[in-house]
Amino acid sequence: MAAIIAGMGDNHTFIEPPDEISNDTFPFRTLYVDGNLYLIAYLEGYEQFEPYMYHQIAAVNEVDMTYITKKLESVYNPFNSWISRTIGLSNFFLPAFLDWAGCDYREDYTFQILNDNRELVSIEAPVVSRDECLEGSWVYADNRASSLFIPGNWAEYREENEDSYIYMSLCDLSLSSKESYQNLFLQAGTLIKEHPECDILIIDLRQNPGGYGDNVEYIAHRCVQLLNVPSIHKTYVLTGGSTASFAIQLLAVFKRSLHAVTVGEPTGQFISNFGYSPDRKAVALPNSQISVCISDTWINGDTNQTNIQKYYDSTGNPYEWETTVLPDVYVPLDIEDLREGKDSAIQWILTQ
Repeated sequence: MAAIIAGMGDNHTFIEPPDEISNDTFPFRTLYVDGNLYLIAYLEGYEQFEPYMYHQIAAVNEVDMTYITKKLESVYNPFNSWISRTIGLSNFFLPAFLDWAGCDYREDYTFQILNDNRELVSIEAPVVSRDECLEGSWVYADNRASSLFIPGNWAEYREENEDSYIYMSLCDLSLSSKESYQNLFLQAGTLIKEHPECDILIIDLRQNPGGYGDNVEYIAHRCVQLLNVPSIHKTYVLTGGSTASFAIQLLAVFKRSLHAVTVGEPTGQFISNFGYSPDRKAVALPNSQISVCISDTWINGDTNQTNIQKYYDSTGNPYEWETTVLPDVYVPLDIEDLREGKDSAIQWILTQ
């Protein structure tokens, strides 16, 4: 069923399995970088994973990750391998999925991870409950590039060597309180005024999967002008595979209002896409109790973004292959930068 629905090519139409399927998970987190899946964090109490932070997961129960990834694409999005890998691999990396993908010939789970010498090392991975993951503490590498992994909406002033910039993380567009967005932009605006010598503003949308369209409208009409300050000479917006849905409309707002330059990796969706209204309800199938969520609206993307028009044909329709929005400057994540605690996209910005 997941494969049939994924074949529609719509990120907003999907199935949610019964709770008992998705309740079992693993005590670690992963990140897709450089075409591979890497271990980036573990749940406190599972220190056996500590030596393998930022190390590549090559196989599960000796089933190669290339095969597992292809299986994932078939049930997540067979037409967009980019979003299947950047988002799907982390979201679907569950015992139930791995069993279906062909890793169930053993009773337990053993992950083959590459050590510092690129040798395969087998690590047993226990199955834990989702509640344990939600309630527990997560351990990241001490030198992590924190802006990639800290969730939420927040802003801060940063100094790196002789460079400085204002950094604003905007990961969540689903908050019901619009005042929270105004407070975020007020905070960033205050930081700009407190540091008039700083002329760089970086807005991070890499972990923003979207949310409510009225929040985008509120930001566009009530908040974004707070960042339009003469002392800021350059504004950059960071994008990646998790940037999707209304986050792409927000990206258009920043490009139009702040003349922002996008830096990073392709987004997870195109500027125009199917979506859903706030009152959409999932349909529960009577026997399996699988929930099906179906798109019920169409989002006409803001075509005022630089280079967006080239994705449309002479009739005004997007080309069939167009499923992402490319950044102005393509700076992929780099695993060696991450190991050194560096953010590749921000490092590129600071060298300009």
